[in-house]
Amino acid sequence: MDVGGWLIPLLEQNIRICVAEKSKKIAKVRARYSEWWLILIDHIGFGSRESIHVDHDWTKVILVNPLNPKKGYEINCVGHQSDPVDD
Repeated sequence: MDVGGWLIPLLEQNIRICVAEKSKKIAKVRARYSEWWLILIDHIGFGSRESIHVDHDWTKVILVNPLNPKKGYEINCVGHQSDPVDD
């Protein structure tokens, strides 16, 4: 249960900051499109998938591993499971 230790809370905190900043940035044009995806490069966990849960209202929030850009996974809203986004 302690896998990831300090890493997962740090990653979640940084994702929350990015989600808030990007949400504010697109607020005026958000209604123009039915879907909004936020894709972030994961320079903290490098693709670590351990139980990351962040509350958000984006269609998708995806973390991409910078060591292997073909690998990524979706961060769902709190209470949902993360889905792989690998090709």
